[in-house]
Amino acid sequence: MTEWVTVTPLGGKDPITGDQLRDGAPLRLLAYEVAPGNTLLRFGIGGDLDSVEFTTYLPLRHRGAGGVWTATAAVLAKPFRIEVRDRKCLGRMQEWNSRGRGGIAVLCHSATGKGT
Repeated sequence: MTEWVTVTPLGGKDPITGDQLRDGAPLRLLAYEVAPGNTLLRFGIGGDLDSVEFTTYLPLRHRGAGGVWTATAAVLAKPFRIEVRDRKCLGRMQEWNSRGRGGIAVLCHSATGKGT
C-alpha cells in the first residue's frame, strides 16, 4: 500500500560563522511501502521516552519541479528529516539500483520525550 511521506533536507551549520542554516524545501514523495520497525516505550521519573522506527521504500526517480524526473538519491544524499505517519524522523538512505530497477530504502528513526 502506498502512502505519502515528506522529506526535508537539513540545513546544517555555516562553516565560517557556525550559525544554523535554514532547512531545504520540503518534498512530498509517494512511498511504495512503509514497514514498521522497532518500537520502545520507556517510563522514567523525568518523563517517558517514545522511540519508533520505520523502513520506507521510495522510487529511484520522482517528478520534481516543472515535471522533470529527478534522481531521489540526489535529494537524500545529505542529512534529511522525513515525516512518516505524522512522526518527524531522521532518515538514512540506502540505494539499490540494478540497471534502472530497484529503489531506495530509508531507515527512519524518531524519539520523543526523555528517559532517565
